[in-house]
Amino acid sequence: MDIGYIKLVVSHAAAVHGVRVQVEPIDLARIALKRLGLVGKGRERDRRPTLDELQALADYFTSNSRQIIPLGRIMRFAVATAMRQDEICHIRWEDIDAKARTVIVRDPSHRMSPAELLARDAQRRQTGLRVQSYIESERLTFAGDQHR
Repeated sequence: MDIGYIKLVVSHAAAVHGVRVQVEPIDLARIALKRLGLVGKGRERDRRPTLDELQALADYFTSNSRQIIPLGRIMRFAVATAMRQDEICHIRWEDIDAKARTVIVRDPSHRMSPAELLARDAQRRQTGLRVQSYIESERLTFAGDQHR
């Protein structure tokens, strides 16, 4: 996808700023990269990260003094709730029920069949339980994660 952004910037520079550039080499580079196997669709994961790997990521995020966004907390929330990045980013304050310790998940990433909707609803009930677990759990609290 990064090569697509490069092409977008170059095309914008040509169209808006009158910069004389050719976009064809970018198209050729995309073809070459794909044929060489250097870019393509992501592979399906066959395992989950270990607690040590999650700790290493949390330590990395926390050690960056320029980091303002609490990525360690966001990462732990994502792991605990099995929510996707887009779902987490679309949470509104009114979606949160602090007393019940639940959250409404809006904008699912794809259209679902009726069977998938039923499965999703069951999963959301479980997500509510996972949010509660996340809030109460000490085992998901990584060392050194301080909210700034």
